Amino acid sequence: MIADKPSRRAFPVQGAVRPKPETPVPDVALLSNGRYSIMITAAGAGSSSWRDLDVTRWREDATRDCWGQFIYVRDLTDGALWSIGRQPLCRAIDEVAVCFHPDRAEFRRRDNDIETCLAICVAPDQDAEVRLVTFVNHGARPREFDLTSYTEVCLSNRRTDQAAPAFAKLFLETEFLPGPGALIARRRPRGADEKQVWAIHVTAMDNPVSAEVEYETDRARFLGRGRTPANPAALDTGCRLSGTTGAVLDPVFSLRRRVRLSPGGTARIAFVTGAAENHEGATTLAQHFRELDAASRAFDLARESARKELRELDLTSDDIAVFNQLASAVVFTGPALRRPDANAANLQGQPGLWRHAISGDRPIVLAIVATAGDEPLVHQLMRWHAYARRRGLDLDLVILDQRSGDAVARLKTDLQASCGDLLLGKPGGVFILAAAKIPKDDAVLLAAAARAVLGGGHGTLAEQLLRRPEPISLPPPLSVSATSAAPEPKHVVLVGKVREIHDDYHVIAEAPLVPTMVGHHVIGLVLVERVQPRSRKTSRRARPVEAKLYQVAIHPHQAAELLRLVPVERDRILEPAVFEKLLSLKQHRDSRRREHQGRRQCRALLCEPTVGIVRVDSQVHRQTRA
Repeated sequence: MIADKPSRRAFPVQGAVRPKPETPVPDVALLSNGRYSIMITAAGAGSSSWRDLDVTRWREDATRDCWGQFIYVRDLTDGALWSIGRQPLCRAIDEVAVCFHPDRAEFRRRDNDIETCLAICVAPDQDAEVRLVTFVNHGARPREFDLTSYTEVCLSNRRTDQAAPAFAKLFLETEFLPGPGALIARRRPRGADEKQVWAIHVTAMDNPVSAEVEYETDRARFLGRGRTPANPAALDTGCRLSGTTGAVLDPVFSLRRRVRLSPGGTARIAFVTGAAENHEGATTLAQHFRELDAASRAFDLARESARKELRELDLTSDDIAVFNQLASAVVFTGPALRRPDANAANLQGQPGLWRHAISGDRPIVLAIVATAGDEPLVHQLMRWHAYARRRGLDLDLVILDQRSGDAVARLKTDLQASCGDLLLGKPGGVFILAAAKIPKDDAVLLAAAARAVLGGGHGTLAEQLLRRPEPISLPPPLSVSATSAAPEPKHVVLVGKVREIHDDYHVIAEAPLVPTMVGHHVIGLVLVERVQPRSRKTSRRARPVEAKLYQVAIHPHQAAELLRLVPVERDRILEPAVFEKLLSLKQHRDSRRREHQGRRQCRALLCEPTVGIVRVDSQVHRQTRA
């Protein structure tokens, strides 16, 4: 869903970096205290990690950018609903501003008379992130709001979670602590060598309307069937959070608090998410942030910690803005800084990197040194690599020196002195290679595997980040001739609008289409109507006699065999032979045993639908076969 282009005419902020609203990949900000790290995108999405574990679930998706921790706002006065960031509701905004500071990220918006500000930071003294929401009522009437947080709990390594997310969720349990009004989750160890991991989610506010805190940890109850964070069932009018905890199949963190604003009034509320090694640490963390003063103190400490870090690394706010742009190209794969010619010429796979001690599991940034003018860029990338590691971004920096002679050895000596032996040639560190000592195919592989290829005499880092990818020549669009010599199909299944197909029956399909099993694609909701055939005694328009609604779904691996979609005007139709095959799979008999046998035969080809396997009345079946 794409929101209307917002107005960016308000909220002046001093010393802030404003990310661009429309970029090929989302702009990001990296915040960390060395242990707990978060990545925030300009849309309000992002990830949270503690050590090498993802606290909240995140997937790389530059197109949707819909993973992260969100806060919904519902105006109880007029029923309006919005999210503080653009995600996940993606609705039009009257005024908006997104600002990235070295110590925090800020999202400001105004909806009619209500101004909302969300500030996000990582507490330097605690393994937690703080999201502080400030409301200002510029109107002349009192207002009342419900604030609802939402995020998916992960507490697992990202690669492990991506490999089997449903299996990883089985080891999570949730609990509600009535004292601080906090949610905690723990991951049970799968073996004797694993330790338990805990996460907390707590809220605090000034002048609460009520001490009651609504909570939810079951994702299915929060979203509802077939719905997403863009339209969750928990945000329906009059819906309350169910308070479900325990060994839920799909755990989330969701807390709801009520805020009341007088005309010209202001209110603040904080949502805190953190991680701990044991239950005692999680409880202590929840108790610490149950008061709003702890959240305000976290922002003061984050500001001082960021100033100290900039002095240590000799960086400015402009350097941080450039570093965040490069970080966005590493977090989200994009074509701007990649080498398409290397992708086409590459003949090797990931094992080709192993001979250089590069695993290929981490993102790679390749710096090519072609002349002495590229050496300042290399030193700047070394500073960026140190900054990114502090902010929780794990990557490999590869420096490929294409020169010959003493210049290669001199640059390697300088870099060894600057970064030390702890990072040189180690996972997540810096790799210095001489082009003359490696095969040309390996150099091509490095350029193809890198998410960003810099240097090579193309200017400074800031200049190269402004580079745009060359336009790709696309083949001409496929045109379908209306005057086709193919015979007119006798039986057609329509996916789209209601349409009379044949004298014997009608077929209708409507959205929304809800997958019934993981890994299956829904073809359509099919409504088969048996109608009276036309005759001289009946009217010209056939009348339906009987109608049934079924859902048809198909596995992706079987789609090529079973399905061929062709455009017809604005609708899409199913090939007649496929429909006949689906009909023949179902054995229609009066006996219930025969019906179950036919259903099992269909499941070998189709997934289990919501309202039954493609079932067609026997009389209709005989008519279609005739």
